[in-house]
Amino acid sequence: GINAEYMGASDVRKALTKKTVAVVASAPCSYGIVDPIEDLAALCRKRKIGLHVDNCLGGVYLTFLAKLGHFRRAFDFSVKGVMTMSVDVYKHGLALKSTSVAVYVDKAARLRSSNAQFQHMLYTTTGMQGSRSGAPLAAAWVTLLHTGKDGYERLARKLWAVHERVATGVAVMPGLKVVGKPDACVVAIGSDSLDIFQVSARMEERGTWKLQMSRNPDAICYGYSASPDMAIADAFLEDLQLAAEYVREHPSEAVRGAVIVCSASVSPRDTAVLHALHRIPAPLVAAKP
Repeated sequence: GINAEYMGASDVRKALTKKTVAVVASAPCSYGIVDPIEDLAALCRKRKIGLHVDNCLGGVYLTFLAKLGHFRRAFDFSVKGVMTMSVDVYKHGLALKSTSVAVYVDKAARLRSSNAQFQHMLYTTTGMQGSRSGAPLAAAWVTLLHTGKDGYERLARKLWAVHERVATGVAVMPGLKVVGKPDACVVAIGSDSLDIFQVSARMEERGTWKLQMSRNPDAICYGYSASPDMAIADAFLEDLQLAAEYVREHPSEAVRGAVIVCSASVSPRDTAVLHALHRIPAPLVAAKP
């Protein structure tokens, strides 16, 4: 099946039906792994269906990471078969919060996304939310121009240094491992011997960390922000090691604290409820489609 390593073309091929109109791939997913876009695009071209690349998490950063030579696989419109992309400019693009864009391979694809209605007047919208202010997008455009290619390259270098520091640090910690081979944005941390949810809870109890969790495989997803700070990465690794050591010595201790499900923080009073919530079937808390 489809796992955290990547969404392979062979797995997707088995899942396609006559009713399939498009495939959605990630660049990257919540584990920091970029799907094999070129293989998926070839499959979609053969089946004459669309391919959308969710580049929201990796938008801007992944592009400049590729320019620096740290990422060497095509994931954008340079791949024949990619029809649409989504990019969160507010993440590593430094724009205002919630500024995102949908991008189309050509004008024909763009026009097919419009929804024209006529009741008392002609009303055309490109989405379900109707009219929205263009101010955030204007501000995002100014931010892109102000930062420029050199600015984003410098940012990408700093972000990649944090990525490597965390991935390398986790790899040598007893009982912990890096999940898959993360390409960018996130380093997913799992364990074959420790309850990673207990590790996360212990980290939270220290009063410094609020960590995103994912399931199948279970992992702490360390997402480094557009304000990279090596001191924060080092502090995270130090606290992570202490938390892992504590869980190793107290394996039966109940999970406590907040749980992140689809970016919503929930803090049940009953720790038994929280413990059960961490282990509900994956489809209910799936971090990846």
